[in-house]
Amino acid sequence: MRLSILSSTYSVPTWGKGRQCSCTHMRRMTMRPSEYLTDYQWVVNTDPEQIVTLDWETFWDSKDFTLKKLSMEEYIRDPRFLTHGLGVQLGSHKAHWVYGQTAIHKLLAYIGLDQRTVLCHNAPFDGLVLSEIYDVRPKAFMDTHAMAALIYGNNIPKRSLAALTEKFLPGLVKDKTALYSTDGLRLLSHEVAVELGEYCKMDCYLTHELYKLFLPKLMATPFNADIIDHIARMFTDPVLTLDSVVLNKLLAKEITEKQAALDACTGTNLKQIRSNKQFATLLEAEGVEAPLKISPTTKKETYAFAQTDRPFMAMQAHPNPNVAQLIKSRLRIKTSINETRAKKYLEVASRGTWPVHLNVSGALTSHRLSGGSGGGGNPQNLGNESPLRYAIVAPEGYSMFAVDSKAIELRTAMAVAQERELVKALRDVLFDAYSEFAGTIYSTTAESIDKYGRKVGKVAMLQLQYGAGWANFQQAAWQRDVILDDEEAQRIHGLYRATFRGIRRCWSVCDRIIQLLGRGEEEATWFDKLVRPVVNGPMGHPALLLVETGTYITYPHLKREYDDDEKRWNWMYDTFDNKTYRMVRTKLYGSKMFGHICQSLARNVVLEQEIAVDTFLRKEIHHTCRCVMSVHDEGVYLVPTHADRAAALAGAIEIFNTSPSWWPELPVFGEAAWGANYGEAK
Repeated sequence: MRLSILSSTYSVPTWGKGRQCSCTHMRRMTMRPSEYLTDYQWVVNTDPEQIVTLDWETFWDSKDFTLKKLSMEEYIRDPRFLTHGLGVQLGSHKAHWVYGQTAIHKLLAYIGLDQRTVLCHNAPFDGLVLSEIYDVRPKAFMDTHAMAALIYGNNIPKRSLAALTEKFLPGLVKDKTALYSTDGLRLLSHEVAVELGEYCKMDCYLTHELYKLFLPKLMATPFNADIIDHIARMFTDPVLTLDSVVLNKLLAKEITEKQAALDACTGTNLKQIRSNKQFATLLEAEGVEAPLKISPTTKKETYAFAQTDRPFMAMQAHPNPNVAQLIKSRLRIKTSINETRAKKYLEVASRGTWPVHLNVSGALTSHRLSGGSGGGGNPQNLGNESPLRYAIVAPEGYSMFAVDSKAIELRTAMAVAQERELVKALRDVLFDAYSEFAGTIYSTTAESIDKYGRKVGKVAMLQLQYGAGWANFQQAAWQRDVILDDEEAQRIHGLYRATFRGIRRCWSVCDRIIQLLGRGEEEATWFDKLVRPVVNGPMGHPALLLVETGTYITYPHLKREYDDDEKRWNWMYDTFDNKTYRMVRTKLYGSKMFGHICQSLARNVVLEQEIAVDTFLRKEIHHTCRCVMSVHDEGVYLVPTHADRAAALAGAIEIFNTSPSWWPELPVFGEAAWGANYGEAK
């Protein structure tokens, strides 16, 4: 690492290709001797097992350089990025303010973070600063933001340090006054630097106090700490590269296909297709009335042109070919995820490797991971056939493989429901449940089902196990290019419910649990060893305890409420709306609770498998092996090309084929493949 206090530019070698990342830090640093940390005995004489709480204070400008306007990756790799100083607290000792680059580098050299666990509030940010700017990678991460999500779920959707302090540390206040005084300042006066240091030390103290409060609840099983570290490292030590050649080809293809979709609608222009009002006029010119709906936001009538609007999607099969083409063209032209994501990935590729940003317990009810935007786009919504997958590439000298816990939600649902015949069949690696049910749908054998028929069976089994009505099932099928008319959708819907009676029985049991919890009562169920109803869960709210991890599926303020529109009573609870960023009331019913149970259990199974494979690869194959992505039910790993690839793949598959010790009845099955990129490895 090169550092020049006067020249201000330094380069940090990164893992893999040895890419050089330049960052303009300061034009000139003029500091009084007293501003440097000179006494390091408080570091040298401490127990290396003590957790180290860190908090960075960085340059920001409210006009155009904040984390609200830039992703974490953009912000940290921007030439304007600058660390003013670092707050450090060892264990429960007093926090220290380390100001200036010389002091920061000396501290990081003394403290030996590669042998210590680092605690942060939002580890992805602090950890990426450590690796990207200072070439430091801690032994492990702990994160109070993630801890709060794991413990409290949707009880506490707002998990900023200030919000958690107000909630859990009465009498303490996170005062941002000192931070505001640094707006737009690259060089701080002595007075401002001291004030900022006090603010930073207070943040370290608050973070550690929250950690002490959360730790006993989190460590019902050490697995929860493993999850936090596992997910943090995907972002804080990025190694995957994004292929700009592939991305540019994808952009060109998107433009060509959208132009073809426009050309297919003779006599129309792009504005007519994209504008709701003008598109409605095009439909009316073909003798078709544009579908309408009541907007849930404005409560006013608006056009029903979304992919979730059933009448609109049904028009793809309209007998008038002009109408059908208009619908298909609009859907193609308005679908922009590949285009916008490719542009974003190209920007990331120009700056360096790709940080994979995932949120621990991002799905606040079920605790599934959710994709974050800190690395340039949500890695969780790359569809199975997304061309973007082919742009995600292993670094030089490494091979990539993905291992998938095949049909894990289906297997989980059937095992919980004690659908014994199907559970037994799922232990056969050659058994295909989707083709089997498709055979039932079409009164034929599973072997004679083609690719499209299997797709019908798959959509049916995955949608209908959580109680979807026939119309919602039909809608989900349309979104996957499976066109079913009303009669066929209703037939398949009824056939599923007649075939899998154990699933329906689970819905009824969950309906019973909801009623009991709403009355403040508990009752044992046949799946108590996996999930247990509790009246007093986190924050005193009714919940389901996930026995293995000690985490909860929580239903805050659960009670019956009358719906004037539906003219019926519903069980309702509070949940967080990511669009409005506030708590809203939402329905709870048996099949929905069953979905929460299955998704939570499946999440636990897959993450346990993922982390076990990561540990196996590091210990048995090569110490530089690692898990670099977690996408729904699969883990993605890197292995050095000189290592024993066959043993690596065999070991990973064996782990994914082994039922969890806490649920030996669950039939699991792993599939894996190598590839130079994620698309090939899928």
